[in-house]
Amino acid sequence: MHEIAHAQAVINQAKKLGAKKGAIVEVGELCDLEAHELEETMNRLINWNLQVKEKESKIECVCGYKGKARILDKCHGYCYFDCPNCSALGKSIKVLEGNEIKILGVE
Repeated sequence: MHEIAHAQAVINQAKKLGAKKGAIVEVGELCDLEAHELEETMNRLINWNLQVKEKESKIECVCGYKGKARILDKCHGYCYFDCPNCSALGKSIKVLEGNEIKILGVE
């Protein structure tokens, strides 16, 4: 049930930013939670106008590749990915975008 913890953290942060009626949230595709899961969970916890968007990943690899990661497996609680150019994993890859949950705006 880690999606409840993520959703509650987003709600709490949005309230700190002044949210009273809604929020725009971005979920990176490399997060261990799908955008639709976060949206469904937030809708169960609070009656807000929500816009939850998925953010495409961007990685940089030691082979020189810079672009979208190749997701190998993603399930509830994890996301495994590699470089689509050379199949490198782990410390060979620097994630530039798409691994966070961000609040883009509140109302």
